[in-house]
Amino acid sequence: RLDKLLHCPYSFLLDSLGIHSEASRADESDSRREGEWLHAVLQSFISGKSPRGKVMEPWVPSVDDDNYRLALERLNFITDRMVPADLRESALVHHLKHHAWPRYITHLLRQIETTKSLREYSFGQSDAPVTINLRGTVRELHGRIDALDFSAQWTFVTDFKRRTIPSLDKSKKGMNPQLSIYALALRQRSPVRLLPPLILGYWNIYQGVWTAHGVDEEHRHLLQTAGLCTKGTPTTDEMTDELMK
Repeated sequence: RLDKLLHCPYSFLLDSLGIHSEASRADESDSRREGEWLHAVLQSFISGKSPRGKVMEPWVPSVDDDNYRLALERLNFITDRMVPADLRESALVHHLKHHAWPRYITHLLRQIETTKSLREYSFGQSDAPVTINLRGTVRELHGRIDALDFSAQWTFVTDFKRRTIPSLDKSKKGMNPQLSIYALALRQRSPVRLLPPLILGYWNIYQGVWTAHGVDEEHRHLLQTAGLCTKGTPTTDEMTDELMK
């Protein structure tokens, strides 16, 4: 709501008064449904499971030269299997298959060189609490991470966004704490015994673009060479330190 106040005071006023147009509600509902579907497709690509049950066997990276083609065929098959009826012949599905998904598979296989992936990773369960000391107050964290992708060198912590991603400037200033909280949680409760350096970022599903919001300084040059960060990307430690101030 703060963003709404800064960028459109009129919308903020209407929201505060509880006034919403029917068109706005319909648009929000459609966007949410579409976002949930896209998240479910990307989750099923790895796990083989959708919210409605098993789609196929879990994905296991192959050493074959044909791995890219096989992975893309798998993702397209799952897209067709799970697409809502009213989107089946839409331009969106064509865009996903011919632009967004090829870019995602390239990112996963050729840039990250994934060896293991987890989706919808939950932290802060009652039997494994995650806590932080924030300004003298102990707070318990609960959440779910869209994607964890492990390679020999790094752990990529990714949040999927349908169209737009939060600004890097807000992340640097601690105004967008999502990925920083994920990093703090993983350092307490890692799903793997030895947690490689964390690389934090967002994946824009429509555009098929990765944007890093936190990197491992020691490997910055390698990440830059691979197109996975820029000189201006803050370190993961800077991100978490800013949150704790």
